[in-house]
Amino acid sequence: MTRDEMVDLVGATSIVGEKPTESSHDLTHLHKPTWLDYSGWEDVLRLEMSHQAFLGLADSMSTKPKRWKEYLTSPPVLLGRVPCNKLHRLSLGQKALLWKTLVPDVLSKVISDLNTSVLGGVTTKPNTFYLSSVLPSLAHNKPCVFVLPQAPKDTCFIPSIEVKALAQKKKITFLQRSASFENDLGGLLERCMVHGHWLMLENCHLEQKWP
Repeated sequence: MTRDEMVDLVGATSIVGEKPTESSHDLTHLHKPTWLDYSGWEDVLRLEMSHQAFLGLADSMSTKPKRWKEYLTSPPVLLGRVPCNKLHRLSLGQKALLWKTLVPDVLSKVISDLNTSVLGGVTTKPNTFYLSSVLPSLAHNKPCVFVLPQAPKDTCFIPSIEVKALAQKKKITFLQRSASFENDLGGLLERCMVHGHWLMLENCHLEQKWP
């Protein structure tokens, strides 16, 4: 895509009225497609006269108006073929300029598709949390509380196994209790705090009151 083509694509002004380049040639004998207004046809002629890459555009639209109407009334696809053999080598940017010229209303989508094709799409982070992702931050002297939601019925995720595996990697003592809890729970919590042990309390929702 040439610099002039880029200016026409992103510029606020229309290409109509610009001075033709040396590639200008007589297009007055061509007939305007009936579905295209005169302003649009002038844009087509000016686009071809201004940029070498679009030579043959007006002739193709004049002789194959039905194919072009079908092409331009469909959603813009920059990776698709243009209905003209002479224009099959148009770059994505040049196709974007073609769409801007003929169907200005789709410019925002065309520019968005062009950015995605050239720069790549935006990939969002998956909405999934892995316990192993916090492993580098764990230590004996750092308090850490895991509040794990109830796992769905169709999953094989078992929190106790995952947390125990993390404790083994960090060489942390792992203790496990399930409701209903014994009266020594307070002392056990204090011992874990002092020595840096991990304590897993399971089925807390079944406990009516804390000991």
